Amino acid sequence: MASDDRLSTIFAALADPTRRAILARLVDGDTTVSELAAPFSISLPAVSRHLKVLERAGLISRSRSAQWRSSSLQPEPLQDVMEWMEGYRQFWDANFDRLDAHLRRVRQEHEHEHSHQPEHQAEHQAELEGTHSMTESAATQDLVLTRIFDAPREVVYKAFIDPDQLAQWYPPAGFSVPRDTVEIDARVGGHQRFIMTSDNDPAFKAPVDATFTEIIENEILATSEDFVGVPGIQEPTKLSVRIEFHDEGAKTRVVLRQGPHTATMLPMAQAGRESSFANLDALLG
Repeated sequence: MASDDRLSTIFAALADPTRRAILARLVDGDTTVSELAAPFSISLPAVSRHLKVLERAGLISRSRSAQWRSSSLQPEPLQDVMEWMEGYRQFWDANFDRLDAHLRRVRQEHEHEHSHQPEHQAEHQAELEGTHSMTESAATQDLVLTRIFDAPREVVYKAFIDPDQLAQWYPPAGFSVPRDTVEIDARVGGHQRFIMTSDNDPAFKAPVDATFTEIIENEILATSEDFVGVPGIQEPTKLSVRIEFHDEGAKTRVVLRQGPHTATMLPMAQAGRESSFANLDALLG
């Protein structure tokens, strides 16, 4: 994986449409400056300046022959870009797969409900569909998860406030939480801070900076955080999390409520929490 500075140089070179067109031309083979300049309404010196930018980014190499100075495509930096993007692709592919499954379930439930509606209710529903379509995207709801862990309540509770343990179980699949980023001050007004880092691209980080709003030892942990939002999916909001710990014989039942989330964001949040809880289950086992 290329360094951040290296990636910045590559992206800067790719930002110009003329330079991208030059790279597309070089896919067909080595080419001289005059041949590269032919399709463009710019001077040879201007094309040469573009080639220097591409060369500094490592995207092309240029021969040193005075009579025949040609340029060649160098694909290695593009591979660095692809590796950097892979972490994002895997993240969104997994979440969109879960979203697709969630929407299929919602549609099936909706169709089932309508198939059992009396005729006058179905007609009334049809009249309201226009209103529903306008308000549905803005609707928010809380994520509620219940999980039973095979450990006493005080042991499970400690896993949520102990930095060493949280760094091990909290990150969902594809992410890590470096231990040195974790800060937990388990008191009302105290902070829960850490940084999740993509395993495929360490440059991709998701910081968590929450404030404890309610704490009852071995019973309740509640936090509030300014959620930065996800463009096109959920606007920035105040995100609340409440976790309750209940005795379930010799085991512990954990009830988590988190929100508000949009309908699009909800299955993504659920997938992340379920992945984390699976890690915690393995840690406690």
